[in-house]
Amino acid sequence: MEERIYVYIDGGNFYQRIVNDYGFHYQSFKLSKFCNDLIGAGRKKEGIRYYVGKVKQYPDNPKSIQLYNSQQKLLQKLKDEEIYSVLGHIQKIGDTYREKGVDVRIGLDLLEGAYEDRYDTALVISSDSDLTPAFELVRRKGKKIESIMFDRRFSIALQKGASTFRILNKNDLIKFGSLK
Repeated sequence: MEERIYVYIDGGNFYQRIVNDYGFHYQSFKLSKFCNDLIGAGRKKEGIRYYVGKVKQYPDNPKSIQLYNSQQKLLQKLKDEEIYSVLGHIQKIGDTYREKGVDVRIGLDLLEGAYEDRYDTALVISSDSDLTPAFELVRRKGKKIESIMFDRRFSIALQKGASTFRILNKNDLIKFGSLK
């Protein structure tokens, strides 16, 4: 029987690594192919979820309109690649915008998937140590957690909480997208 894999992607975290740290053009990045490569042969993909804060557009704010339109393209791209989008929200704190509700949703979905037996192994692409308690509960349920992080930023807490982990670098990603 093939091992069942469900992939959970912290979208904001992933975007920061791919675009800001490594310089990939995000719209060209083949996320589904990347996930299938991580899953590997002999394992069955049950699904991929991509978590991101929802951008709001404000008519009097050109930047918000631009960001909203970019996110709509991304959401359509994910849909075309058969990746399910889960939207948190974005909150303005002073002059800074922060994603809210994304880590909690990832943690809850990891637990729900474990308790409803949707996977044997959860493959989590994130460097956010806030997920550590969810990792522990999933493992207590008898499921495995593979933590996927990037060499520019990784979490020792997630490494310790995971069943296995991989740290990727730019060379691991080059076959999935083009550089700016």
